[in-house]
Amino acid sequence: MLPFMLTFFFASPLLASDWLDSFYPYRVPITINVPTPGRYQIELTPESVTEWINEQADLKFNPRFFAFDNVKLVEVDAKGAVINAKVEAGYRMLVGKELVINGDFEQQESGKPVGWSVQHEAFKLERSSHDGSWCMTTTGADRFGCVQDVPTNPHTWYRFSCWAKGADAVTPQITRKGQGQWWQPIEHTWCDPYLPLQGWFQREYYFNTGDKSNWASEQLQVRFERYTGAVDDVSVRECQVASVLKADKPGAKRYWLYYSPLEGVTPQVPSQVVALLPEKRLTTRRAGRVERLEEGVVYSLTSSALADVWYAATTRKVLEETPPPTLRRSRIEVS
Repeated sequence: MLPFMLTFFFASPLLASDWLDSFYPYRVPITINVPTPGRYQIELTPESVTEWINEQADLKFNPRFFAFDNVKLVEVDAKGAVINAKVEAGYRMLVGKELVINGDFEQQESGKPVGWSVQHEAFKLERSSHDGSWCMTTTGADRFGCVQDVPTNPHTWYRFSCWAKGADAVTPQITRKGQGQWWQPIEHTWCDPYLPLQGWFQREYYFNTGDKSNWASEQLQVRFERYTGAVDDVSVRECQVASVLKADKPGAKRYWLYYSPLEGVTPQVPSQVVALLPEKRLTTRRAGRVERLEEGVVYSLTSSALADVWYAATTRKVLEETPPPTLRRSRIEVS
């Protein structure tokens, strides 16, 4: 009886008044069978969610720029009544194993740091770091470097961090196919460009390797180039992103998955970082059609002999053949 009940519930048309929050322009019905109370990883990938909403989207979204923090689960019963509007669920980031060898420069052989390739005599080890330990220093201004190759996987998140001093900090870089040995930052990566000119500062950011189709090598290179300054505690850690659900009771659970997509030039990083992910996994099943919120997303503001002025949210695309909105408002409302 369960498949029939689910089909009956999710096939019923729902009014905009049933929409939990107009921040989310899309929702998808899903079901999860929970064997016992606890925390689980659930099979809910950016690719699957993006594929679902693209069935209704005017603008087709790219899962690489998935908005991890813009997903919300709402538990409902067989009739669609909300049971729990504050389900503890969402995407979590786990920072994993260290990939940089001797990132603190404490291991040395013949005056050189173990694991690093030093390309110029201006690079020198000194015991003058932010915490009094060993660090790598240099003077000058060119692209010779103190570098280390780091293995990476496609479509994987990594966290880069370091302590630095001077006008140029160490960064992970790659070479692209057909562009020789010109080292460049990893595509679609953003970090705060501000570098203090005096004193030590700490830098940390996440990046995603994407499909690596234009990488000239499978590895990236952590590069401290020869610009007067110093670095220490250089780190690249492989990360894992997973969708996590906390279930208080067992049973066949029904949820509305609400999602507000974003599109840009950099992937969005999940804001919640955890020390551990649940080992147990649950299958997620889609249980009906994708719904798109219309009310408040497109509406008319004013009309005259010269023009009709509409408002349309950035998730909507207005074409010449798009029929005029029936909703009319006197002003644009932003919350």
